[in-house]
Amino acid sequence: MKYYSLIEKTQGVTVHYATVNGTKGNLQEKNLDTKLTADLVGMAALNKFDTAILVSNDADFVSGMKVVQELNKKVEIVYFKDMGSMDLRKNADVPRKAKPSFFKKIDGFDDLDTYISRD
Repeated sequence: MKYYSLIEKTQGVTVHYATVNGTKGNLQEKNLDTKLTADLVGMAALNKFDTAILVSNDADFVSGMKVVQELNKKVEIVYFKDMGSMDLRKNADVPRKAKPSFFKKIDGFDDLDTYISRD
């Protein structure tokens, strides 16, 4: 939770938590993709941004991304090497492979090499 509390203090960042369901040893996060897609589409419709930058490898975001693009907004995808959905990348306005230069260390987590994206 220390990590998330530091992330929440970063200007312009909102942290959403998933609902966790299941039994011990078989827990699954639920509803996080839906929350993120609803925010993405809702904020596009309210003209809150020109370009969304989605850091994901998950093809579940393709349909929401297409709606955002229909609202004349751009969507950049940051994906991780050799992972993720080709469908997500090919539908993005700008696909970018994540590089170490995209990230900076979070104060207090130097020993864990924990990073957040640069402004």
